[in-house]
Amino acid sequence: PVSRPEKHSGSLFFALPDGTARLYHLEGVAKEPAVIANPSPAPNPAKKPLTVALPLNNWLGGAQTFRVARELLESNAPEATFLTGADVIEVPGGGSRDYALRFVAYKEGAARARVTFTNAETGERVAHEVEVVTAAAGVIDTVVLQTPVRQTTKYLLSLDNPLHGSGVTALTFPEQWYACSDPNVRIAMSNDMASRPEGVFEISYRPLAPKPSMAQLSITVEELGVYNFELDLRPLPPLPSPTLALETSLGLKALEYAVIQLYNETPAQLKCEVLRHANVFRVDATVAVPEVGGWEGQRVTIPVNYEPEALGALSDVLRIDAGDGCVYEVNLSGSCVMPLPSGPFSIVPGASVEVPFRNVFSDAYDFAFAVDDEAFAVAEKRAKVNAKTAKSLKVTYTQPEGSRRSRTGRLLVTCLDKPDLPPWIFYLQSGDAEAK
Repeated sequence: PVSRPEKHSGSLFFALPDGTARLYHLEGVAKEPAVIANPSPAPNPAKKPLTVALPLNNWLGGAQTFRVARELLESNAPEATFLTGADVIEVPGGGSRDYALRFVAYKEGAARARVTFTNAETGERVAHEVEVVTAAAGVIDTVVLQTPVRQTTKYLLSLDNPLHGSGVTALTFPEQWYACSDPNVRIAMSNDMASRPEGVFEISYRPLAPKPSMAQLSITVEELGVYNFELDLRPLPPLPSPTLALETSLGLKALEYAVIQLYNETPAQLKCEVLRHANVFRVDATVAVPEVGGWEGQRVTIPVNYEPEALGALSDVLRIDAGDGCVYEVNLSGSCVMPLPSGPFSIVPGASVEVPFRNVFSDAYDFAFAVDDEAFAVAEKRAKVNAKTAKSLKVTYTQPEGSRRSRTGRLLVTCLDKPDLPPWIFYLQSGDAEAK
């Protein structure tokens, strides 16, 4: 740049009409140019870039090229506040141009910036100042998450670290460093943000009910303030229900357990209901479950008793309501085969034995009782047995005269109201089996 003296000197000569003259010696000192104060823009949300236009006038008749220097004036300016813009600007002679100062602050507060424009050839310069107020951060982005009910989906969220490479070696996360308005969302750090130009955070979403919603997520870093996001949560219908298979013979019961994964944070009362054949597939109407801590939940088993009333296959659905719209369904598949013989029941000569029988049907029916060996006798030949009721059948054994051999026979129970059903068979045996 042109070298300039500290003082400028000159002279002023006046020739007067009376023939005299006067000579004045002049001295001038140029002070720093006055700083141009620019109006403050409206408060700007944290983490949102703001462009401030600074009008730059050229006081000369020829074009001027200015070098640009930017600085924050106050030491109490918010941390992670940045000024950017072009380093050189050219203004035509006698004209003006707007200089675009880009401003971004990651935390709330006020900051005053000065931009100095210097003519590289003459050293002449002009400075502008502007104060920018940074308000609370707004929503940076909306993240869409969708997954079937009770299934987890994951999303990797990246946050820029503007302090990377600035000498900052650690970032401070408070104890409660994230908050989400939906309890079905959790966040985990995936890397060391301080040592990288960006931090990666894993968002996990596992809906428990098919209720779409919007949620707010915030992540706090002491040095960088609060990052706000909106979550568009879209639960999909649950995956196909599992099937619980039960098999037994007519007259007997089968017990199996329906298994669900429950994620209740408070004690729960599960409401259980078999939709069509509650007389065949039996469950407790309510099941008490203690609260569970942690994301993984707890495994809960629901006992299902299967007592068929007919041969063949039967299907149904077990519905389990955990409250707050959280409903589980388990398909029930029952298979009933022909009654299996039971026994043998041993009877010593002249004595009797009680043979247990149960009406497995939901209605009272007439049953006939018969033996196929005359040495055995059943006390009742016919009886009406109430629904789901047990009955003891008294059977006696009389050893034939002159016989010492053991005898075997069968007690046959037939449902007179269901003639197509095969009889129940109970094997009988005399108590002198060792006799020859």
